[in-house]
Amino acid sequence: MALVLAVVLVGGVVLALRSRQRSRAAGTAVVLALVVPVALLALVGVRGGGAGDAGDEPPRVAILAPLDSTSVASPVAVEVTGDRLGRRHLHLAVDAPCLAEGAVIPVDGAHRHLGDGEWRLALDLAPGEHTLCLQAGDPGHRAGFGTDEVTVLVRPKETP
Repeated sequence: MALVLAVVLVGGVVLALRSRQRSRAAGTAVVLALVVPVALLALVGVRGGGAGDAGDEPPRVAILAPLDSTSVASPVAVEVTGDRLGRRHLHLAVDAPCLAEGAVIPVDGAHRHLGDGEWRLALDLAPGEHTLCLQAGDPGHRAGFGTDEVTVLVRPKETP
């Protein structure tokens, strides 16, 4: 919609330049052609960054695999996704809770930094129940909005 409004606005500017010496009615039409798109842009809330800019809305993150409450074998194939991340990146906590917004995400064995666009990984987990928390973090590794959590049961390894 913003693109359409921008095209109308540019068209109004072109009309204004061409009608400098036309009648007063044409001048009024040109003014309306300029004012209406600007008013519509203000009404729909389009700002400098554009609608859906990563800074406007909290990120959405999701653990695509494994599914919540499923039984899996180790190594556990984990697949994650995120959008509206902007300058944020993802962290995966294993058997550690999701953190409150603004909390610093620790650098330890329970928290995995996925800052290089890593979307798939394999986790060697012991048999038993495990919780995975995916969370967006800012460049300073502070937790932000955007978490997803699943619990899985890792089956014991089968012996031949």
